[in-house]
Amino acid sequence: MEKERVVEFFKSNFFPDTYDAIYQGKWNGFDVYSPRYPKGLRLGEYNFGIVKENLIRMATLDEALSINDELDL
Repeated sequence: MEKERVVEFFKSNFFPDTYDAIYQGKWNGFDVYSPRYPKGLRLGEYNFGIVKENLIRMATLDEALSINDELDL
């Protein structure tokens, strides 16, 4: 299922408190911080389409292509 794939992607790329909140359905909008995205990533809805759009928007071209492959967009 798409939701699980996105959660798995977050588990491998973002800090634990971020993906735990997503996994538990407690995600109501906050800044996501990751070593890969040091400026943070603003996510405001429990909507994985928006997550993917924002990941691509925040990424460099190489990262965006990698994210695209990982999430099979």
